[in-house]
Amino acid sequence: MKENQKDTLEHSEKKCVTVIKKICMLGDPAVGKTSLVSRYVYSMFDDNYLTTIGAKVSKKSILIKHPRYDFDVDLKLMVWDIAGQQTFDWVKPLYFLNSAGAPIICDLTNKKSFESLEKWINALFKANGKIPIVFIANKADCKFWEFDPVELEEFAKKYNSPFFVTSAKFGDNVEEAFNCLSKLVVEKIEKKI
Repeated sequence: MKENQKDTLEHSEKKCVTVIKKICMLGDPAVGKTSLVSRYVYSMFDDNYLTTIGAKVSKKSILIKHPRYDFDVDLKLMVWDIAGQQTFDWVKPLYFLNSAGAPIICDLTNKKSFESLEKWINALFKANGKIPIVFIANKADCKFWEFDPVELEEFAKKYNSPFFVTSAKFGDNVEEAFNCLSKLVVEKIEKKI
């Protein structure tokens, strides 16, 4: 959805409005996208690595107070876990379409995953226009980091976007990252008066 095609909500007496939104998990292979989804949606972590083929969709509901209006939003997130492998590059833009936001993920133990963030952002924005994003440096629990999270912080400033250092294994900052993105998505919702 392009930026100028903002969602509207009908004015009503309701104090809670249900909205369904799609977000896409983006990043190179093995950065922990599936593990982050499992931790956030199911409160689980699995050490066994299985490559995502195509895309897998998970659902999560969260209640958010709209920042400008006097109602709550029951946000039903459709979390698309998209394969990071290059073999799926031709189909990825189709998966990105109609996204309301995206966590862009890199792996602290893999500098190349950090260096490819720009590629993911460009593809996402090409499909949707400028939409809310948050940056996630995952695998904070691992010992041997290949870059400092300060580098991601500086990179995130370029996009005026928040960043988080997470551990899908232990759950550190996972909920905070997704909740931050959810709030940014809700801020884009306009009330029809």
